Amino acid sequence: MKEIRKEGGLRQRKEKTTDFLMGSIFGYPELPPDIDFDVSTFVKIKDQGNNDQCTAYAICAVSEDQEGVELNPDYTFAKTKQLSEGDIESWGATLEDAFKSACLPKGFGFISQTLFDNEGLGLSGIENLRDWKSWPKELDERAKEHAKESYFWIRDIGYDDMFDAIRAYLWKFKNKNQSVASGIFWSNEYTIAPNGIIDKIGKKSYGHAFKLKGQQFINGKPYIVCQLSNGENIGDKGIFYMSREIINTCKKFGAGMLVDLPRQEAEFLINKGLTIKWLWLAKLLMGLKKYFKEFYV
Repeated sequence: MKEIRKEGGLRQRKEKTTDFLMGSIFGYPELPPDIDFDVSTFVKIKDQGNNDQCTAYAICAVSEDQEGVELNPDYTFAKTKQLSEGDIESWGATLEDAFKSACLPKGFGFISQTLFDNEGLGLSGIENLRDWKSWPKELDERAKEHAKESYFWIRDIGYDDMFDAIRAYLWKFKNKNQSVASGIFWSNEYTIAPNGIIDKIGKKSYGHAFKLKGQQFINGKPYIVCQLSNGENIGDKGIFYMSREIINTCKKFGAGMLVDLPRQEAEFLINKGLTIKWLWLAKLLMGLKKYFKEFYV
């Protein structure tokens, strides 16, 4: 087996006109109030170690909030590779590939960590965890228990930037424990940021995926709370607080949510409602709404 690049693991993706967008179905929610909030009910800081599987760790962390059980990222990464039809020795994956692996009918879902740890299934004997052909096929049926229906992308349409868009959707779906999977070009400067507070853009190093799970005010300034998969010895015990400037760099990789809305229903609603080609009108209307709101205050 060739040497695998052992950093992060997140690859860039291009936005597509066929992307399912949150705004197309769920509208454009108001920004959250100036309070701290956290959508996660299940938080376990994992350590991916020296590998390139951050996309799987991120998507599992997002799904764990909804499922309430710990999920296994090794299976998810192998299935991501299977769906992307990529070389298993190639570096990392895109968030899109990870989202697809989580959703039926073309994807698979997730297996619980408890199931993975059950040596009676012979999982401990898998020689190459990133190779989908190494995994017992019967696990695909078990994975459906934790599968999702659809995934939707968050765009800055209707908002000043991605920072506002992400925290608006986090706030809207906080009672459903829907966190966001995203990523940025990680910098070694971020890793050593005091108390995990990241304010300034550092030198680009590699793409890194993670979970975004809430809003935190620090010295009167809003930050988005980020859960990494690199253990508890960095940041604030594995948690980081990203400023507006940092979050706005995520557009090269995307940001999205897992939603239990059947794909066919989502397609029907989009076709009957606000399709992607009319999103420019939505942005205009949102801008007018903001203007008149400020004008009359």
